[in-house]
Amino acid sequence: MILDLSNIPQLIKDNKRHFYGNVGMVNGSIEDIFEWIDLVKQGDVTARPNLRMYEFHRLENYDFTYSFLKLLKHELDKIPEMCPSQIVGFLADGEGVRGYGWHDDAMHLIAFNLIGNTIWNFGDGDTQEMAPGDMMFVPRGLYHEVKGDGARFSVSLCSPAD
Repeated sequence: MILDLSNIPQLIKDNKRHFYGNVGMVNGSIEDIFEWIDLVKQGDVTARPNLRMYEFHRLENYDFTYSFLKLLKHELDKIPEMCPSQIVGFLADGEGVRGYGWHDDAMHLIAFNLIGNTIWNFGDGDTQEMAPGDMMFVPRGLYHEVKGDGARFSVSLCSPAD
């Protein structure tokens, strides 16, 4: 993998997010992702009808998961603060879907936008728009909300929660 993740321990220490920009590696369609709902084991997908989204867990265990995500997980697992990581997917069905609203996470994560556009708003007033192929590191405890401007699929490679 060409992507350099060596700055993550320092980002964790400094409690800073980092936008890597477009790292490519995107393929597939939203229709492909909807098919995953029927392919994953019960308990690994959760429908969130009030949020108009699906949440997929443990995607690293499935053959259909994009190989570059598994490679990224392998690289993250070399970083003690991120190991063992898990691939979690978020499928939203339309414009304005806000996910979980304003919140913070109990784990560090790499956010990878695969299909559609995602807008991250942060508690400090900053906004980061993510297009397909964009990647960003977000340390645990950083207050944020995530929304889309249409149907979208993004994944988070999450560290274990303390």
